[in-house]
Amino acid sequence: MVMAVDYTNAILTLASRAGGICTRKTLLAEGVSKRVIERRLQSGLLARVGDGVYAMPALAGPLTELYRATLSVPQSAVSRSSCAHELRFDRAAVGVAAGRPVHVTAPHGASRSVPGVIVHETRLMHEADIVELAPGLPGTSPARTVVDLAGQLSTRRLRHLVQLQVRAGRPTAVELHACFEALRRRGLPGVDRLDRILIELFAVEPVGRSELESRVLAALRAAGISGFQEQFRPPWYDGRRGVVDFAHSPLGIVLEADGRRWHETTQASVEDHRRDRLAAAHGWVTIRVGWSEIVDRPAATMAEIAAIMAERRSLRRTAG
Repeated sequence: MVMAVDYTNAILTLASRAGGICTRKTLLAEGVSKRVIERRLQSGLLARVGDGVYAMPALAGPLTELYRATLSVPQSAVSRSSCAHELRFDRAAVGVAAGRPVHVTAPHGASRSVPGVIVHETRLMHEADIVELAPGLPGTSPARTVVDLAGQLSTRRLRHLVQLQVRAGRPTAVELHACFEALRRRGLPGVDRLDRILIELFAVEPVGRSELESRVLAALRAAGISGFQEQFRPPWYDGRRGVVDFAHSPLGIVLEADGRRWHETTQASVEDHRRDRLAAAHGWVTIRVGWSEIVDRPAATMAEIAAIMAERRSLRRTAG
């Protein structure tokens, strides 16, 4: 007696491994004939969603479109903002939004037109650049994802992303540098922007303090903000420590220009916190501004300082 083959269960098993998606090739390899595939398409158990790619609507989930994209484009991996979403990158920096086309990266020449999928071709894809986002779902590594996003993000958002992700160790600074150096070449989108950010954040030498203070002073003048004194000795100055970059004595505001590289700020945070507590103990507030805030968004930074000054004036009038 010949037992009937449960093709529906076989199809269900295959599709359940990939978010409800399976391919004609894998179905045939499992013994599901072309005739059976056509019958399941006619019955609605399967739906054609690509060239030789089928979906099982009953199994659709949040990863279904990603599996469909990678199975539709040979040797591809989820990449860029689509991968950043699955890697839990900061959405404020990446700007990930549901419903956008799926981005995949594939070897040069492997591209094909797939609805809802943007294919980025590359000749530079290494084994270390690929991670598994879910069983059978390849994606670009955290380091490769950051490098690929460099061409899409503004300098400010890219810097923010690098800071957050390196701080979280996804990728580490070493991994990001290694990936960047492996991919650096003329014409790579965003390479110059990312290069400047990596130098700014990780170079050994800090930004020259006098240079940053000069820029802060120029920004204050351009915004029409007056009353700040340079190299001010506040009431808690002990004759050795305590001189601040700028201070508005009548309002009790300290303005510090932080020219250290990002990786050094953690090492010096204890001293910064001590100085801030000391100022607070005397009723003063401390404002710290960094290089990027003065170079990339000086007007916005000065507006924030002006708002704090207005609030301090209001409080002092009320107290008086």
